[in-house]
Amino acid sequence: MMPDDAPAGSEWIAVIRGGLQTCDELLSLASPESVQRPWMSAEWACFWLQDKPCTPLPIGARIDQLWEPMRAYQAADLLTPSLSFPFLKRLATLTGAQPAEGVLPLAHEIAQEIPAIRHRQRLASLEQVVGRLAERMRSGSDNIASDDVALMVEAERMPELLALVDSAEAQAVKQRQVAVVLVSLRRLGDGRVGAPRLKR
Repeated sequence: MMPDDAPAGSEWIAVIRGGLQTCDELLSLASPESVQRPWMSAEWACFWLQDKPCTPLPIGARIDQLWEPMRAYQAADLLTPSLSFPFLKRLATLTGAQPAEGVLPLAHEIAQEIPAIRHRQRLASLEQVVGRLAERMRSGSDNIASDDVALMVEAERMPELLALVDSAEAQAVKQRQVAVVLVSLRRLGDGRVGAPRLKR
């Protein structure tokens, strides 16, 4: 939403600061990706210093991944309707805007939609996944992420995945990591795909 709130040429940090000063409460969507971004923790700290209410809204992030003191605030896990319902009910009461179908159905709808949205985002970023896998197959890089392998399988990019696994730069430990994920997905040796030639 920043492009709408901060026109080209404006200082976006000042826009955020102004929003923090004029808002009543901070609702922090916390995904596994966002909790690793330093700017999110910095923005949250600016708000926290103003001593205003804050509600962490995990969408796949664990509570222990939140920063101190954010994890001291009661969270409302949007992927679990029984945990998000009280939060949504409070918002409906505060705003006077009741969902047409009711708060509980809305909590269930949100819990269903978030994974679908995240899945579409991951498919849209498939080329980044391919690049990340190619980089991580090399020595001295991070471990292979099981989600990346699963996405390649789901997107029917097995030949490309196996080419990365069988490349000259692929390290044996990384090949085994991919193989473990493929076995867990029942895609190794099931007749649909060939097994990568693991180097010793």
